[in-house]
Amino acid sequence: MAKVGGPLRGSPVVTATAPSAGTANLSEGQAVSFNGSYTVVHSPDGAEVHGQVLDKLVNKDGALTAVVMNGVLRFSYVGAAPVVSQSVVGSATAGKVKAALTGRWLVIAVDTAGLTVDVER
Repeated sequence: MAKVGGPLRGSPVVTATAPSAGTANLSEGQAVSFNGSYTVVHSPDGAEVHGQVLDKLVNKDGALTAVVMNGVLRFSYVGAAPVVSQSVVGSATAGKVKAALTGRWLVIAVDTAGLTVDVER
């Protein structure tokens, strides 16, 4: 399987900011959720994942990041392997997802050796 991060298929991308420069530690491929007006943080444990960090650019006003909102994405997961047709949500491990019975993202493939999951929305 390919590396984690970036859309596997064409997807809408929005530009968002982290709460403040240097504190978010957002990296390409991580699961994020919006917690304010175009402000993203690592998806909290059990929370809906709104998108995936595509890139990180830092400017004087804080961290800007591109967030992929739809399409087919690959995330790293923790805990029990998700099952195809299940869903994923945020986990206690920053930027990673975990299996869930319901959610916005449908699991379409799982790589248990690489601990990655492909999801579609």
